[in-house]
Amino acid sequence: MTDLPSFRSRAKGILTSPACNNIRFKLDNVQIRSFMFGYIGDAIARNRVHIKAEGFNGYDHESDTIFLVSPDVRPHELVHEATHAVIDATNRGLVISKGPGEAAAYLAETVYSIVTQGEANSLDVPHLTPPVASLARRLIEYNKDPRRTFTCPASDVTLIKAILGSSKLAGNMARMDTMNGITEPR
Repeated sequence: MTDLPSFRSRAKGILTSPACNNIRFKLDNVQIRSFMFGYIGDAIARNRVHIKAEGFNGYDHESDTIFLVSPDVRPHELVHEATHAVIDATNRGLVISKGPGEAAAYLAETVYSIVTQGEANSLDVPHLTPPVASLARRLIEYNKDPRRTFTCPASDVTLIKAILGSSKLAGNMARMDTMNGITEPR
C-alpha cells in the first residue's frame, strides 16, 4: 500500500474550497451540509482519514481510508470518494444502502465539476451523466440562497439508483453498511 502524505495538502485545498463548501443537499437518508467537505479535508490533512494509492477509487468506512487510482486523481474523483467519508464521519450509526451513498457521491462530484469547470464530467456509469447533471444544475440554482438546502426529488433519486443498479460497474446497490464515524487518534 502506498500512503500519500504529499497529497494531503492538495486534498485539503480541494475539499475546503468554496466549490465544496457550498455542496449541500438531502438525498434519501443522506444529508450533506455546508463545510462537511472541509471537515474531511482537515481530517485528511491530520491523517484521521487516510489516503492510499491502490489502483482504484473507493472508500472503506471501517478503516477511514480513501483509495485512489493514483496521486494524480482528478479533483472531482476525490470529491466523489470524500462524499463517502462525509457520510461516514457525520452520520455515526446511520444504516445506509450503497444506492443512496453512490447517488450522493455522483451528485457531489457533478456539482463540483459544474461549479469549477462550467460543465459536468462524463461519469463512469453508462447513462448516468444526463440525469445527475440535470439534478446538479437544479441544486446549484436552488442553493444560490445560502439559507436553503436542496432536497433531491424522489423521482430523480429513483432514476439515478435504477441506472446505478443496472450497471455492473456500480456493484451491489442493496448492500447495507452502518456508518461508524472517524476513529479518534490514540
